[in-house]
Amino acid sequence: MKKISRRSFLAGLCSGMVAPYFVKAGTLGLDGTVPPSEKITIGMIGVGSHGFEMNLLSFLNLPDAQIIAVCEVDDQRLITARDKVNKTYGNRDCATYKDFRDVIARKDIDAVMISTPDHWHVPMSIMAAKAGKDVQMEKPTLTVREGQELIKVIRGYSRIFQLSTGTGPFTSIIASPSWSATAE
Repeated sequence: MKKISRRSFLAGLCSGMVAPYFVKAGTLGLDGTVPPSEKITIGMIGVGSHGFEMNLLSFLNLPDAQIIAVCEVDDQRLITARDKVNKTYGNRDCATYKDFRDVIARKDIDAVMISTPDHWHVPMSIMAAKAGKDVQMEKPTLTVREGQELIKVIRGYSRIFQLSTGTGPFTSIIASPSWSATAE
C-alpha cells in the first residue's frame, strides 16, 4: 500500500473543496442538466426539408444529445441549419460542411443522422459505421443486397443503428430482429 504524505492529503482535500467555486454546476451535471461529457455528439448529414423539420429539430430537443456539425450541399439550407443549432444552444460553434466525409472523419462526433436522397443512405451509413459512428438513417435501402451489406457492417463494427420510417419524429425500427430477418 502506497503511503500518502499529510501534505499531499491536505492538498487533495483543499482542491476538492475549492473546485466547486471554479467549475460551473452544469459542467458536472449538478444542476439537473446532462453534463457535456455525457452528451451524444451528432453530425447531421442532409438538412433539406425533412432533414431539418423532422430530424434536426427533434435532435435539438433531446437533452442528452448535441448537434455539433451540419452537412448540406445547398448553401442556404446549410446556413439555416447552422444558425438554428447555434441559436438553440446559445453559441456559435456548429461546424458546417458540404462533404459528408468531413463529418464522418471527425473523432468528436459519436453519431450521424443521414437525411439525404435515398441512393446515399446505405453508402453513407456504411462509411460512418466503419469510422466508428453510430447511425440513424432514413429508410429505405434500395435493394435487399444493400440491406444485407448494411447489416453485416453494422454488426461487424458493433455499431448502434436506427432506421427511421419517416412517419413522425423518431418513429423507427431500431435494428429489430424482424427488420434484420427481412433484409437477410
